[in-house]
Amino acid sequence: MDADGSWHALHKQSRTGFPCTCKGIADRRLTPPPDARTVPGSHAVVVPQRPDLPSRSCVVCGREMTWRKAWERSFAEVRYCSARCRSARLTAGDVALEQDVLAALHSRRRGAVIDPEQTVIGERESVRRAVRRLAARGEVQVVQAGRVVDPSHARGPLGVRLLG
Repeated sequence: MDADGSWHALHKQSRTGFPCTCKGIADRRLTPPPDARTVPGSHAVVVPQRPDLPSRSCVVCGREMTWRKAWERSFAEVRYCSARCRSARLTAGDVALEQDVLAALHSRRRGAVIDPEQTVIGERESVRRAVRRLAARGEVQVVQAGRVVDPSHARGPLGVRLLG
């Protein structure tokens, strides 16, 4: 925020200490959304997520995809989150990993949490994709430190337990 209380782009000034020399960007005054807030000690503006936007999960990696303007006319047909997932497709090995995770969970007592990366044999990211797909379908819960987390944004070791 400037001394006069207005907003503007400071993207180069924060790195070099000199004002921005981009054409039009330094002169353009931006008004943040009414629900935006600044991050203390920086010039960043945090715009809250919009929970009212529809979302769905990618059929390959299980990550959540939120509605985008580019998908306005075809959001019902969007199946993949990226070109990588579109080219990878869902294979029989991916389905087998899902079944292995479910089998490992059914062999434990009710409510038990397993570490799928150590329980199921497979590449780490492939196992995580299988867990995300199962969570998107509502078959399992993903937990970290005893709390249920969103598997699309979880970092670090994951625990998995059956729902119900």
